Amino acid sequence: MGSTTEQNWHERDLMDRAFGRDAIRRREFVRLVEGLRRFRVTGLSVGVLVLLWVLSVEALTWRPVSPTAVIALFVLIVAIDLYRLRPGAPAPEGPSSLAFDLFLAVLGQTAVVGLTGGIESPLLFVIIILPFAGGVILGPGLHSRAVLMAVLFIPWLMVVAGAREWTPRTVPELLALEPGFAHRMPYTVTRASVVNIACVAVHRLGLWMYVVINRMIDAALDARRQALETQRERNRELVQLSSAIAHELKNPLATIKGLVQLVERGDKNAERRFAVLHREIDRTRSILDEFLNFSRPLGALSTERVDLANLIDDLTALHEGLAADAGVRVDPPPRGQTDAPNAVAGDPRKLGQALTNLLQNAIEASAPGSRVEWVLSAGKGAVTVGVQDEGPGVEDAVLGRISQLGATTKAGGSGIGLAVARTIAEQHGGRLEIGNRDVGCRAMLILPVATEGGDR
Repeated sequence: MGSTTEQNWHERDLMDRAFGRDAIRRREFVRLVEGLRRFRVTGLSVGVLVLLWVLSVEALTWRPVSPTAVIALFVLIVAIDLYRLRPGAPAPEGPSSLAFDLFLAVLGQTAVVGLTGGIESPLLFVIIILPFAGGVILGPGLHSRAVLMAVLFIPWLMVVAGAREWTPRTVPELLALEPGFAHRMPYTVTRASVVNIACVAVHRLGLWMYVVINRMIDAALDARRQALETQRERNRELVQLSSAIAHELKNPLATIKGLVQLVERGDKNAERRFAVLHREIDRTRSILDEFLNFSRPLGALSTERVDLANLIDDLTALHEGLAADAGVRVDPPPRGQTDAPNAVAGDPRKLGQALTNLLQNAIEASAPGSRVEWVLSAGKGAVTVGVQDEGPGVEDAVLGRISQLGATTKAGGSGIGLAVARTIAEQHGGRLEIGNRDVGCRAMLILPVATEGGDR
């Protein structure tokens, strides 16, 4: 059942990706096609004016091709493009519509090549753009192959037209072929064959570009999908956190209210009440600080080169009182570990906060007389830093989600501390790993090693 569900999800993901990719391609190619239509309208309109001028001032000596037929074709193509560019006209959709635009380009290019010398035309090789465009825009399929076949037919049409003197002759000065070479079949057949080979080659290139473009779109869609999923997950965690914060603040606020009322009544133990009041205020502030740190983990980092061995020494000194009250000994990393490269590029305040959460959890989970040991090691481009204790460890049912918001093994715990440590590690390009030992638990931050310049 699970396998079937996973397969269905995978198929649905592929369908969504294909739909999104096709939608993006369609939108961008619609813009491209509309731009080409405007360019074609302008170019063919100029061509019509030039041909009209030629008809009015020159007596054409070649037959039987008449610029009049070409003018009529240009006017028809311009009319079709103007109609499809009118305001409110439907956007081109599907390969059939895009193929039709390419076939109009094939007709226009055929007329231009015919008027400028046919097989002798210096513009003959320009037609290779069309099969390339067909490959890129249409991809593999019937429509793309149809465009290619239409373009492959053009040179041979010009070979026949040149042999029958249906096209005007040009004289390529480079080859010194006078008065033209349209009647020389070996040369014209070779020229047409070369054009065909070039058309097939660029068509294959266009198909390859089609695949590359799809891969790029898929990569962009995957990145966007991952970012959206990360944001959705973060929003869900923030909603859960809001509920947890509301619940956690009820108890200290109720305690503060009760203490204030007792002090107002002139309670004789006011000094002790104020001590409790300060403790509850600190607890409330700690909860709010954790909320702010979790809700804004992706804020700008004050990045600098952080020596983790020195940071461990500072945190150990800060927690001497807490460890002493719990009867727990906090040991530094073994000497060999502190001698290894242990610098990372990060925010020392946030890294200190994450390690503080790990250390406090380890102290609270340890029985009096036991010890908590710092761990610091480097290897394979990463530094591992954290603590291991001799407590009861984490139940298997909770271990897989212990760093998620709200997951905790402590009575009355909010489950925020490890979630904050995880987000800080991820912000630094690392991760949080928590696992049980033979005796106790091990909580580690895996962080990228800093380069000589201080960056990751």
